[in-house]
Amino acid sequence: MASTTPSPAAPGLPGALALAAKVSQALPADSPATWRRAAYRSVLASVLPGAVQGEGHEDADILSQYVREAAAAASTASPEHRDDAFELVLGALLDDWAEEWDMSDDEDMDG
Repeated sequence: MASTTPSPAAPGLPGALALAAKVSQALPADSPATWRRAAYRSVLASVLPGAVQGEGHEDADILSQYVREAAAAASTASPEHRDDAFELVLGALLDDWAEEWDMSDDEDMDG
């Protein structure tokens, strides 16, 4: 049986998984189920690098807002493009968030 204890090499993984699950629940109730999975995967991909390095990302409110903004934007696309629009808009928002996070880390090291 596999151990459920996180490895010492990546103690932040359980927190990253929980954060991604929590944020994916921020979608409006009438959103397609596929968006919940896309949100989970996108958020998890964004926070995993920090989690592996042992850094916490306690930005659930900000990340949840990005998920809602991506859903609102995608809802305005034509039906055949909504899934792609959701994933791409959310990806762009998360990329921007990750860059801001990296920049604030660099400032902390310099300061």
